[in-house]
Amino acid sequence: MTSLGQGIPPGPFIDLEDAIIVPGFVNAHTHLEFSNLQSPLDTSGGLLAWIPRVVAMRRQRDPHTVCDAITKGIEESLAAGVTAIGDIVTTEYPTKKSTDPQIVCLQEVLGLSPLSASRIQTMRTRLASLRSAGYRVGISPHAPYSLSWTNSHSLCTEASKHSMVMAMHLGEGPLEEEFTKTSSGPWKDLLQHYDVWPLDRVVRLGTAADWIMRLSKAPRGMIVHGTFFDDVTLGQASRRRKTLCVVVCPRTTNRLSDRLPPIQRFLAAGLRVAIGTDSRASNPDLSILREIELLVSSGLVSPKQAISMATHNGAWALGLERTCGILAPGRPADVVVLQPEKKTGEPYSAIVDPSTIIRAVLRKGRLVSGSLD
Repeated sequence: MTSLGQGIPPGPFIDLEDAIIVPGFVNAHTHLEFSNLQSPLDTSGGLLAWIPRVVAMRRQRDPHTVCDAITKGIEESLAAGVTAIGDIVTTEYPTKKSTDPQIVCLQEVLGLSPLSASRIQTMRTRLASLRSAGYRVGISPHAPYSLSWTNSHSLCTEASKHSMVMAMHLGEGPLEEEFTKTSSGPWKDLLQHYDVWPLDRVVRLGTAADWIMRLSKAPRGMIVHGTFFDDVTLGQASRRRKTLCVVVCPRTTNRLSDRLPPIQRFLAAGLRVAIGTDSRASNPDLSILREIELLVSSGLVSPKQAISMATHNGAWALGLERTCGILAPGRPADVVVLQPEKKTGEPYSAIVDPSTIIRAVLRKGRLVSGSLD
């Protein structure tokens, strides 16, 4: 509670009785372009087996349906109480609506060859188009296994110059670190299978620790996953924690890696932790509530910690801490109204109780999902 007013409220008065009011949830990492999938892709075999399934699905889909999928994901997110999103963008984006969540569009960049001047200009043009459409923007170097280290300086310089956040998949799989150091193994086999591993030049890859140094130069740097960080890499992130945040996607990590994110390691290193759902290619829905329920039920964090991660930590990660993540005078009224199944004296536990339902969602004070009746 940050402020109490006096007297009669200035507008209509609604008695919500035993409901719980929380800030809108922040989905700090997702890929809304896959939101038209009815069920996740097969995740058996882990990350290296799942990626070819994603590639095959992308090649088969009608590119004209991507905007529809993103729109569907936005609508699903609002219904799930999400009022701010960090979305990885690879294609055109739908027209922004006034009731949409705050969306930071992070332009994805891949390439094992040096980025040409024309590719960098294309990226700038896409970012400018998104910005002029009313979206906040950022850059997402995809992953250490899909982007040459030679591209790191230009991308991070671009982000710093234009005060953009950055997000990168790091420490996502157990073989990533070995590949970035040796340029051999199953990752190289996969890249050669798709004819994207250059044969006419030596490819220099950056380790997760290398990329962390680059990300920390941006106004905000999001480390997505970090599941398989060794102590050296984690220490690198810890020393640069003033501008870095780890974004965990619990259910996706559990499906692809058969484990939950090592949140206590991140917290012990002094790192902020935010929550993402990842995409419907690896997750059955876009519910942040389901993510934090899993973390709490597994004993990794307390209900209060989980809610903080799902609100103002996520807002901080996206550079939105001045406009969302908390309920405070003068802030946009991005609010989720939760209805516990029964009366409780412990609201934090009630929020992550699976029986609690989302009764209503407000975006900038306007009802966008559910009912206040």
